[in-house]
Amino acid sequence: INQLDQGEAVEPETNIYSPANGYVMKKSVSKGDYVTPEMELYEIADLSTVWVYADIYESDMASLKQDQPVTISFTAYPGKTFSGKLIYIFPNLNPETRTVKARIELPNPGFLLKPGMYGDVQIQVQAPDRLVVPSEAVLDSGLHQMVFLDRGNGLFEPRQIKMGQRYDNEIEVLEGVKEGEPIVTSATFLIDSESKLMSAASMMGMLGMGGIKMEQASMGKMEMKGMEMAGMDMKDMDMSGTEKKETPRSKKAGQLAFTLGFSPEPPHVGENKVSVKVTDPKNQIIRDADVTFAYTMTMPGMMVDEAKGSFVKEAYEGTVKFAMAGEWKIDVTIKRKGQTDVKESFNLQVK
Repeated sequence: INQLDQGEAVEPETNIYSPANGYVMKKSVSKGDYVTPEMELYEIADLSTVWVYADIYESDMASLKQDQPVTISFTAYPGKTFSGKLIYIFPNLNPETRTVKARIELPNPGFLLKPGMYGDVQIQVQAPDRLVVPSEAVLDSGLHQMVFLDRGNGLFEPRQIKMGQRYDNEIEVLEGVKEGEPIVTSATFLIDSESKLMSAASMMGMLGMGGIKMEQASMGKMEMKGMEMAGMDMKDMDMSGTEKKETPRSKKAGQLAFTLGFSPEPPHVGENKVSVKVTDPKNQIIRDADVTFAYTMTMPGMMVDEAKGSFVKEAYEGTVKFAMAGEWKIDVTIKRKGQTDVKESFNLQVK
């Protein structure tokens, strides 16, 4: 049009130039085709800078921020990495893969990167100071996560923890241990196996199998012969040498009050009747609830058994079976229609 305005001669052909340099990704016309202004004739991509779309796991979403530095490696170029930055985080989560998509801007020197390639993305996170332990120090059973505290003189104490984020070979600890407490950082499964062996020896004695001779189990300097350790009764001691304490049998959880009882009292090895009386803030007995008793020994690797409670007179009663003497934990769960479930835990000594 500018050429016509300048009075130059009309040419039968007109050159139309692309506004950007790049590669032809799509060609929609051929020689002799009729075109209109709204038609897309060519698709031209400038590959000097490319976009990489990364799928970020849901557990890592909280660490994402715009403009974070990113390093990407591609199988096509072993040992070579490419640096870019995160420029956009999509607002929606993929419900099938439980990932969120992030867009990364990446310079493409030498046009080595091709559309459709796959790579591994590492996003550099500036995390605050947090308490972490080596990943091999955590014993994860699926239901519980444990570490072993070193109490000295060959004594170890199992401690349940609450885990947070994972960082390479380290795990964040939210609850359970404090900074400076010494823990076992390797071979925790061996210590766990030792504790289970000692429990098995104790159980055989409780079941009347004293005629079967078992090899002496030891853990460091801690030795077990029969039911005694250096002249002390094992029933009332834990691995750290601390005397076990029972929790009160009456507790309050939310708006409800729990009173736990056993028959016989104190509870013993074998079958026991357990009961719980549940009252509201006005001291009225709750009669319309579903009650469950979940009980297990307070040591790593022990299974949880359950018993249902039935309302009898003023309390919910059930039958539990304790396999051996020692400290047990029993969780009482109250479920009522249209209301939030209420749970309370009790520790007790089985003789």
